[in-house]
Amino acid sequence: MRALVVGLLAFPSLALAQQQPCQLRQPSDVSVSCAPVSAWDALSWTYLAFDPSESNPLAIRGVQPEAVLPTGSVRNPATEKRIVLFGDLMPMQKDSIPLVHQELRDLFASADLVIGNVESPVYRSALHTSANQSTDFHASTNFIRSFFTQYCIDPHEVVLSVANNHANDHGRWPETVGALIPESQEPGQHCALPVRGVVGKAAGDEQVDVFDVGGLRVGVVGWTEVENCPRANAWRRPAQVLNTDWERVKAERDLDLLIGVPHWDRQFHFFPSVETYVRGELLIEAGFDVIAGSHPSVLQPGRVFDNRMVLYSLSSVNVNFSANATNAVFALELNVDAQGRIARYKLHPFAQRKVSATNLPASVRCADGRVATDLARPTEYEIVPLREISNTWGVRDRLQRAIDLTWPR
Repeated sequence: MRALVVGLLAFPSLALAQQQPCQLRQPSDVSVSCAPVSAWDALSWTYLAFDPSESNPLAIRGVQPEAVLPTGSVRNPATEKRIVLFGDLMPMQKDSIPLVHQELRDLFASADLVIGNVESPVYRSALHTSANQSTDFHASTNFIRSFFTQYCIDPHEVVLSVANNHANDHGRWPETVGALIPESQEPGQHCALPVRGVVGKAAGDEQVDVFDVGGLRVGVVGWTEVENCPRANAWRRPAQVLNTDWERVKAERDLDLLIGVPHWDRQFHFFPSVETYVRGELLIEAGFDVIAGSHPSVLQPGRVFDNRMVLYSLSSVNVNFSANATNAVFALELNVDAQGRIARYKLHPFAQRKVSATNLPASVRCADGRVATDLARPTEYEIVPLREISNTWGVRDRLQRAIDLTWPR
């Protein structure tokens, strides 16, 4: 018995990331007022999903996909903290998780902190192998557990934002927040996810959520500028963020690094609007060190301000669309020194495809002892490095062109 306890302590993620005995259920919809969608909006959204807009009125060029930034001191990579950012975590039909290439697993497993957005309501529920995301768009807590396991992500190192346009779909904001509260804060709620932190809720006395990452004090702030079903006093809104003196907050909370994760701009546009572009610059001037945006569902450019960065959009993971333009999957790796300065960044391009004849292995052991297996298989998709995508009909060339358009080599 003692050996078993010691083993679980040695591999905390092994126990916490596995599927919990949550009941399979469908929560009742709550009456809520949602913004109507016009026929024109629906048609243009569908068209742009297959052919995203390349309109670039500001002639934004963006930055190269990888660079070492001068910090004013000699680099010591051994002491730098690795932060990995992703865009929107999307639920998928039948609650399936794509098989993931070991290269992407290794990237997430090596991170000291992982930050991304959950782009759906979240139910405290078991996996639903007949889930239809067209009629009941949501993620179950065990779907997210399966995502962590397949990607070899340690949930103790994950900060998730819940501030987005789907946060209150069907009036389910309260359950979404409850489903993502770490179990240590809610004893007995075994279906809640044991993630390190949840950001994006309306600001109270605390203006920022603070996380210690091996001695580096990292503040994370989430907010949304896009709302399907508004709810008073729920998630953070732009006005709350823009009216805060972030330099003062950083000094008062002794922060080394301040990261903002806004849900903003327009879907399926490769370049941000003028308003979003300017707002990113204003946020950097206000004290943010990194802005990692989501919502556009495609990659948008990055900007560098000395040792600070704005990433307007990192697209999505677990792609729900079938268009080539949206099948790209990205992760942004940051190396941050002890003073909170970005010393290096790298954009990692992957792509989702139908499972090939020589598909990825169904089961791989993560470094912490977990077995990376999709709990809802069989799955139809796999995520591989962009270089492994076939160029039949020019598919890989089109994906690479979208990257070169926004992150030129």
